Amino acid sequence: NYDPGQDGALQPWLNSAFSVGTSLLKLGFVMATIVATLASLIPAYFGGMLTSDSTVQEAVKPLAKYLWAGAFLTAPVAVSEGVLLARRELKYLALVYVLSTALLPPALIRVKVLGGNVEQVWACFAVFQLFRAAFFSGRIWSGSLFKSFANIFRGGDASGEAKRAGVKAS
Repeated sequence: NYDPGQDGALQPWLNSAFSVGTSLLKLGFVMATIVATLASLIPAYFGGMLTSDSTVQEAVKPLAKYLWAGAFLTAPVAVSEGVLLARRELKYLALVYVLSTALLPPALIRVKVLGGNVEQVWACFAVFQLFRAAFFSGRIWSGSLFKSFANIFRGGDASGEAKRAGVKAS
């Protein structure tokens, strides 16, 4: 089987692509921190921008932390999704989409059956984003690290994978 990661001619391109993806992820986290913080400040402290009803203003305050988490996790989801699309890992993307989408309704129904509140519903959406962020970014960034360690223990040359993973090959 052909493995592009082992093709020496592709190594410079793969290393550059990995570096660009990592830079985009870092930029995404910075931007997500700013946007998530600003967005979550509205329900937490400026509920009057949403409604004049003081009861509703108080009710949305606890949702700010879930809004922050969901908005923040959008960065690794979006960046990793883009990288996986560029790498044409469509089957993997589809699998995660189907799995995460299949798990959300039962979680929401469980919240309803247990008499959960709106905070728990928002927590479900934050976990939904966490699930996708972990699977998408893990596919890109953890794989090269694991391959590097595996190659080291097998006695193989892990220098290309190690460089992309930021690990110094021995």
